[in-house]
Amino acid sequence: MYISLYKKDKVYIKVEDEGIGIEKKNLPYLTDRFYRVDESRSKKIKGFGLGLSIVKNFIDLHGGEIKISSKKGKGTSITLSFD
Repeated sequence: MYISLYKKDKVYIKVEDEGIGIEKKNLPYLTDRFYRVDESRSKKIKGFGLGLSIVKNFIDLHGGEIKISSKKGKGTSITLSFD
């Protein structure tokens, strides 16, 4: 996992991993409350699907943006930006 913090025209926080990635069809829903990519909702994968929805609310309250990109088998990148 990599975490970057930098400033250009805005302040950016970028979190990247080299994990299993997320299918493109799931990306629009990742910030929805209680959304989990695991369709079976198995107990092997822990969590409640709240993390990114909390981050999205925080970003919205502070006038920022969140961008999520992912490639199956390559990893995921989440970039937060603030004015």
